[in-house]
Amino acid sequence: MAKVTGISANKAEPTKKVEKVKDPKKEAKKAARKVAKETIRAFMVANPTSEIFKPLLLVVGTGTRGGGGGGSQIKILGVMQDLFSKEKSIAENRIWDEFKLGRAEMRKICVNMIKRVEDPLKRIWVKFNPEAETYTVEGKGANAPKGWTGYTPVVIEDLEIT
Repeated sequence: MAKVTGISANKAEPTKKVEKVKDPKKEAKKAARKVAKETIRAFMVANPTSEIFKPLLLVVGTGTRGGGGGGSQIKILGVMQDLFSKEKSIAENRIWDEFKLGRAEMRKICVNMIKRVEDPLKRIWVKFNPEAETYTVEGKGANAPKGWTGYTPVVIEDLEIT
């Protein structure tokens, strides 16, 4: 075998970035599709027991997955806040069937229902019971319910740190 020395001739040269020209018709279609999906999701939130959910979820999705920015997480947080404000206890299977959210995602959502609200009085304190496999509302409002062992915001000299 011959030993090759020196610089290889097929080194990659730096490529120039080429900006893609966006088609206005495609962009308008994307925007219309996005509005339609948001409208259907709003309907789904307003009618949580409707049997039309399952086919719609296949078409529209739950809004729980998506690209960066966290927009979809904010949407699902609002949906969960509405759901838990209406019902005291929700089975884990129902949350999985309707929203495809597992325990790890729900753990984050339960913390965010305490942490990421515009007004502390709108907090919903939700606890998971692994034996019964249910999420139960333990309390609502600024202060944690008695016996609460989950996430609590830190308060230092009347300044709340979440």
